[in-house]
Amino acid sequence: MSTSPSPPTDVVAGDQDARPDRGERPNPVLSTKFIGRDADISLILAHLDDHSTRLLTLIGPGGVGKTRLAEVVMSRIEGDYADGAVFVPLASIPGSDLVPQAVARACGNPERGGGSPGEGLIAAVRPLHVLLVLAKLDLGSRTSAVAYAIRHGPA
Repeated sequence: MSTSPSPPTDVVAGDQDARPDRGERPNPVLSTKFIGRDADISLILAHLDDHSTRLLTLIGPGGVGKTRLAEVVMSRIEGDYADGAVFVPLASIPGSDLVPQAVARACGNPERGGGSPGEGLIAAVRPLHVLLVLAKLDLGSRTSAVAYAIRHGPA
């Protein structure tokens, strides 16, 4: 299966020659085997390979392994992106207004001031061609800046 995503497959994408300095937020290291879920992995890879996919959401009850599944997929295809993959753990972020800053920090690009949080998020990730994995993004309250970035960000 080909997993050569183009910028439209990313949450938000652009181009840059150098990988970002992610500072204190390294991606998770997979230290145990992941057995099963091959069908789920294949389905996710197929969606990410579809050039019209800008956002892919894994949903399910707590504890079923959504984050672990995302980590496994991320580890398999991060090399297909010029700037790799960036894992952003959001469980400890206290409010939706801090999500753009957390994403920008994880990408190694300080959020630029001015404008809405969504515009700040776009500015932070625009120079990157990256697979962005947002873990524990509460679909109810934390998505406004992310939704804005997907709708108005680079294609």
